[in-house]
Amino acid sequence: MADRLFDRPLSVRHNESVTVQICSVRDALDFLEEKILGRQDRGYEVLVQDCHDVLEYRKPIRALYDAFLRLALHEDLLVDPASTILWMRGKRRGRGSSSP
Repeated sequence: MADRLFDRPLSVRHNESVTVQICSVRDALDFLEEKILGRQDRGYEVLVQDCHDVLEYRKPIRALYDAFLRLALHEDLLVDPASTILWMRGKRRGRGSSSP
């Protein structure tokens, strides 16, 4: 089964200090399977099955994206992507033109 990419990635909170970017159905599936460990949550289980259905072309990828987005909003997991990259910005050291 080939992975299928979302049109737009989603940044979600994995835990208090880790944010992950969900770019594909496999990313969503991995995230959901980690989240449901030890939980008996029907919503997560349905989304896991939806991931498998999308990978097997039984459901449209847009439906999965929308359902995953609703779950992320409901569980307060959605993160603004601009805020996750700020730590990467900074002064460039040792780059640019070299002195003769």
